[in-house]
Amino acid sequence: MRTPLLPAEVDARLAAVDALRRAGRRHGFVASAADDHYQSIWARDAAIATVGAAASGDPEIIRIGIRSLLTLGSCARPNGQIPNTVWSRDNGLYRDWHESGAVDASAWFAIATAHVLDNCTIDEARTLRAKAAAAIRWLRDRDLNGMGLLWVPPAGDWMDSTLHRSGLTLLVNALWVWALRLFEPIADDHGLDLGAGLDADATAAAVRALLWPAEDLDLATLLFEVPAGVRRGWPHPVLASVLHHAHDPDRRWFGATLEAARLRENLDVLGNCIAVIADVATGQQQHRILTALDELSVSEPFATRTLGAPVDPNDWSGLVEPEAEVVQDHRWRNPPYRYHNGGAWPFVGGFHSWALRHAGRSEEAGRVVAAIDRTNTINGEWAYPEWVDGHTGEPSTTRMQTWSAAARLYAAGPEHTG
Repeated sequence: MRTPLLPAEVDARLAAVDALRRAGRRHGFVASAADDHYQSIWARDAAIATVGAAASGDPEIIRIGIRSLLTLGSCARPNGQIPNTVWSRDNGLYRDWHESGAVDASAWFAIATAHVLDNCTIDEARTLRAKAAAAIRWLRDRDLNGMGLLWVPPAGDWMDSTLHRSGLTLLVNALWVWALRLFEPIADDHGLDLGAGLDADATAAAVRALLWPAEDLDLATLLFEVPAGVRRGWPHPVLASVLHHAHDPDRRWFGATLEAARLRENLDVLGNCIAVIADVATGQQQHRILTALDELSVSEPFATRTLGAPVDPNDWSGLVEPEAEVVQDHRWRNPPYRYHNGGAWPFVGGFHSWALRHAGRSEEAGRVVAAIDRTNTINGEWAYPEWVDGHTGEPSTTRMQTWSAAARLYAAGPEHTG
């Protein structure tokens, strides 16, 4: 097992700020300053780096974050959808939306925008508010069954090689609630149209109802667009029966997805951490989630793993599937404890620490920050790997990953970060 040594002579926060500065380009944060594949503005990476920049208080990297958001906003589709990736070309900006549209990118864009508006010029703030409002309206249209939650296609979030994760996913819907919580007051102050009927508290209640089901749940109460007086029972028996049987008084975390009347119980660590940060989880649920993460040692000895336990390659349970060599490069395959299947990611650790601080568990948050620092070093140097093997600590893919550096900033940053 790798035993990282921390560079004692360099303050971890200053090193993280320097890493973000090195990742700054004319159009914003590239995902990594050390790898050609990542020399572009990946929406979720850049948005998370921008949240880290805001937490740092450093004016230079905050400006890079604002440039990132302006670039992404300038490349949005007319319907408001934020692209997955933007590359700079000699003849302009090339953008793409990945195979499934990167639903989470639009939520991350709104979240990051809310964190830097106070640092924008008047014109920048006006532009970013309008682009974020359009992104939220686009997200609203992903509610396909009138329950207020977003339906995510396969590969529609950051686990975009995890092709079977789809439906009403916890992560994207927790991000959706967070975006609404941050942007509803901004919209009220500036007269922005986010779409009729949006309400962060009601949306959070719907996430709890469907992914942490109560014994007496009446699904008809979730049909927000149906007049309350006619919400009389739920006529479709399958989903109601599934959720009734999924009720567990000892439940410790939100289910990862609900699709085709099947609640998948895998522990999505990032999704549950965002659910804590965005107050999707009640106080009791927050305690249960964070205690479960501690008892499962998801952040020991390295940064926080993606799953409570890796998925068995012989029983993929709809989360990941074996990748044929001709389809997926070895760097992005998912055997146990690697990549999305239980790999340890500094950026996930950052939100784990944030969730702990949000719940008042600062001592545990400090231990997670220490694990982030161990993971972000290789041979005594700050290297910021994208992820490491969750069992051995072996680093993979690239280094100088921007969101790995940013994790150190929002994990231990001031509470004004959201």
